[in-house]
Amino acid sequence: RPRAGGMASAPDAAPSPHRVVEVKHGKRKVDIVVEGAATVAWLMDQIETETGVMRKHQKLLCKGKQLVATETVDAQCAFKNGKTTVMLLASAGGGGAPPPPPTAGQQALAASRKAKLEAMTTAKMTARRDASIDDASPKTTSLEATVSSRVSNWRSTGIVGMRDLGLEAIPIKAFAIGPKARVVDAGGANRVAKLPKQIAEWTNCTKLVLSGNALTLETVDWEALTSLRNLTHLLLDENKITGALPNSLAINMPRLTTLALDGNSIDSLPSPSEDPDEDQTSDENAKKNGRNVSSITYFPSLESLSFARNRVTSIPPRLGTCKRLERIDASRNEITAIPVALATAPRLTTLNLDGNKRLNVDGVPSSFLRDAIALDRLTLHGCAVEMETLRQVDGWAAYETRRVKRAEKALDAKVMLGTNAFDEGADVERRMRH
Repeated sequence: RPRAGGMASAPDAAPSPHRVVEVKHGKRKVDIVVEGAATVAWLMDQIETETGVMRKHQKLLCKGKQLVATETVDAQCAFKNGKTTVMLLASAGGGGAPPPPPTAGQQALAASRKAKLEAMTTAKMTARRDASIDDASPKTTSLEATVSSRVSNWRSTGIVGMRDLGLEAIPIKAFAIGPKARVVDAGGANRVAKLPKQIAEWTNCTKLVLSGNALTLETVDWEALTSLRNLTHLLLDENKITGALPNSLAINMPRLTTLALDGNSIDSLPSPSEDPDEDQTSDENAKKNGRNVSSITYFPSLESLSFARNRVTSIPPRLGTCKRLERIDASRNEITAIPVALATAPRLTTLNLDGNKRLNVDGVPSSFLRDAIALDRLTLHGCAVEMETLRQVDGWAAYETRRVKRAEKALDAKVMLGTNAFDEGADVERRMRH
């Protein structure tokens, strides 16, 4: 067996002169000698021997075009001075040599970035500590002056910017902007602990950012929040919300397209069908607001839902009725199964379930894989699912066809490919094999 970086020869097939194919795989280069009318399939076998990347995980490109295994190398690659270059792209789980150790320059760069990140974190923590000084302090006086100086801009632009002010409560002057407020950003280095009923004054608000605060389930006035009928983006990630979210969040916000709930301690998402009493309350609210009860739908405009790093045990089947839903990030929860009904969401392309350690292959229904017609990116890394087992599920072939088509479309468009472009979606092995 020729060593990596050495020369491998094709079997005699035609009296053609020796030619060399330089295979590039990351920073690694391998030269392979081609004799006669060798096919690309033969070349792929040589590449597997040289690099360890299995043939089924190989994609070979020459001059931006993907090589066809059944055709000859000569027919698809132009040799110059007896040499041509082929790019090897390997999908996840394909094997290959381990990456080289980082150079001294790479190590220095990583250390520099780490030091900068630590400095930024320290600065934010200092700002939070300074914000804890009582109302009579110069710091609080300065904060009030800052808010007062911004009111005029808030009124003229409709953008109420309060990010990183060290707030513990939303200023009264912000609520006074009323219907003129279109975007409200109170995220960043704040620790707002309460969302009062005054937020209902922001009737024309379309984007509300409350990331990184100290809100809880009890300190949010959900009735006032869900009265914001024009809201399209709601960011409640990195707060202290626990328990079950109210069903009104899914029913009373008809224009909501993006909902971010990551980094809380939420147990369950809104599930109206499981709570008749709250459904009745929501129906009464709908009548009060002049809506037809029969027209109520579950997250009617939702496109992106993210609730990573919570304690959610199940995905609401009602999400399958969301006709515009495209992306769900449910990573690092306690989910045990994918509901079959989720397959009926016609635009769902991405479902991230990484880190749900209790989710095994029995929780991945074959009918979901087969019938989720738009799904082409399902990730199950860190779950109790092995890639080998997942490939045996009946509906996997249908899903795999969609996944490969999406990856090939990216190749054809010659776009920049990330490290996950050819990820099959699960871990190749969960344990050492002997």
